[in-house]
Amino acid sequence: CSAVVTWSMPSASDNCGIASFELSHDSGSTFAVGTTLVTATATDDAGNQTVESFEVTVSDNEDPVIVNLSGDISATNEIRECGVEVTWSDHVAIDNCGFVSVTTSHDPGDFFPVGSTVVTVTATDDAGNTSSGTFTVTVTDDEDPRLLGTPADISLENDPGECGAVATWSAFGVVDNCPGASLEVSHDSGSQFPVGQTEVTLTLTDAAGNQVIESFIVTVSDTEAPTIVAPVTIAVDATPESCDATIEVAGPEVADNCEVANVTNSYTGAADANGTYPLGDTVVTWTVTDIHGNESSADQLITVNVDQTDCNANGTPDVCEIASGTASDCNSNGIPDECEADCNGNGTPDDCDIASGTSLDTNGNGTPDECETQFRRGDANASGNVNVTDPIYILQYVIGTGPVPSCLESANVNNDAQSQVDITDVIYLLNYLFLAQTPPAEPFASCGIDPEGDSVLGCESFSNCP
Repeated sequence: CSAVVTWSMPSASDNCGIASFELSHDSGSTFAVGTTLVTATATDDAGNQTVESFEVTVSDNEDPVIVNLSGDISATNEIRECGVEVTWSDHVAIDNCGFVSVTTSHDPGDFFPVGSTVVTVTATDDAGNTSSGTFTVTVTDDEDPRLLGTPADISLENDPGECGAVATWSAFGVVDNCPGASLEVSHDSGSQFPVGQTEVTLTLTDAAGNQVIESFIVTVSDTEAPTIVAPVTIAVDATPESCDATIEVAGPEVADNCEVANVTNSYTGAADANGTYPLGDTVVTWTVTDIHGNESSADQLITVNVDQTDCNANGTPDVCEIASGTASDCNSNGIPDECEADCNGNGTPDDCDIASGTSLDTNGNGTPDECETQFRRGDANASGNVNVTDPIYILQYVIGTGPVPSCLESANVNNDAQSQVDITDVIYLLNYLFLAQTPPAEPFASCGIDPEGDSVLGCESFSNCP
């Protein structure tokens, strides 16, 4: 706590002579930290005396030293706590000049949260010199979170017209010693589940990565019979030479909430009733069976006579034109192709375009996709974007203060079974825009046609789609 200080030796002179010259401290002496006055006194032979002085200042710039800095500490949380109390030995510091104070950013016995906390130890001497060191207290959370309210297995019958059913359950409870636990559910309550068994998995993960996985089974049974549209009565002219007719009879229009397994008929036992029919009436019974064994039946009347229908007014009955090959009948329904609906004007009836794959009918409504209006569900004002202006637009229409959307189906945001535009569509779209809930039904991400094809709302035009 001192320093050796040297200087050049001063001298004195006098007009007569110097009797004595004295210094209070010698060059090379040891001086304590602080300021010391060094005095020089010169006395001449006559006793005259001169005294001058200078100061020697020694500064302490040596930092104190912490001699027992703690190493890093690892601990696990206390049960039901997001941390733990941690202790360590008191820290000691030494210095070249006496007293040293030691402070810490945290005290032994403090509660440390899960994670890493840096503890700083600072030593300060009387001269204000400081030194510091750190160690890290790491608390690990090894306690699993807890999931409350996992339901028992659920059994349902399919919803009408659906190959599945909507299953709901109560909200789950989450308990953990630390905040930040997240629950991932493979399926949301209110989702539609397909016919069969579906495992719903609940994965609860806390902020430390501790994980609990539970599950339950949703079983949906298909109890709905397929639908069959009673085929139209077929009346054909007999071949003059035989008084009977060879007729191509395609299967009826059938559908199922899930999938049709097969269609058979009582006349040929096959999927079609193509064959030679006698003059008069023949009743053909069609039976459709779905993949789960449910059945439905319908009768079709086939009459063979001399039909004088002449749709193209060329003077020759249609049946004769078809039989001779003068007119085409791609779907074998006894009507020349030129007389059938051809929305795309390509010379081929719509149903033949669909059956051959030349045109798509993705919604199964019998109209080629290219003939249907494309729209974007949720974009009720046809602005090209789905945003907050759309629920406002729908609300104004619902309460009678706004115009009718050019495409009513675009305003049917939830595509509900009632096929109507009401306040539920406004709420549904607001929940999607502001709460990131379920988006509108397809077509939504991009323009498209009604995937169901049976909308009673209609879509006359939509300016922001092809």
